[in-house]
Amino acid sequence: MRRSPAAALAATALASVALTGCGLTTDSIAARIPAGGATFDDALGLREAVIDAGVECPGEQQLRDTQGGTGSTVLPCDYNLLLAVADGEQMTQQLRDNLQAIPGIHYLHAGNWVVASDDRGQLERVQEELGGEISSTDS
Repeated sequence: MRRSPAAALAATALASVALTGCGLTTDSIAARIPAGGATFDDALGLREAVIDAGVECPGEQQLRDTQGGTGSTVLPCDYNLLLAVADGEQMTQQLRDNLQAIPGIHYLHAGNWVVASDDRGQLERVQEELGGEISSTDS
């Protein structure tokens, strides 16, 4: 049985949050990003930027990593849009690696955040506002 893209995205993000131990802080990540690159303290901040870019995000419940101690956050907007903000390089890499394993999705990433969806058009609108790179997996 194949899981919906939203279920796969949520499972991946939650697994990344749960499996990643303590890492660098958001401030230390931000210090490594070139000037002008957007960073966020949490997924709620990223949600505001996504909405400002013209993409709907009715979900408002942010999930915070409480077991791994990283402070990373995930916010499912709806059935096919997921936001994640990492609180360390290890978490950021783990999240991207896990997303690469999901067939047929696209994800926009930069700095300490990721926006994932099966709708590339949504990501392109966000990319116009926030920059970043869109990566896609094979179907």
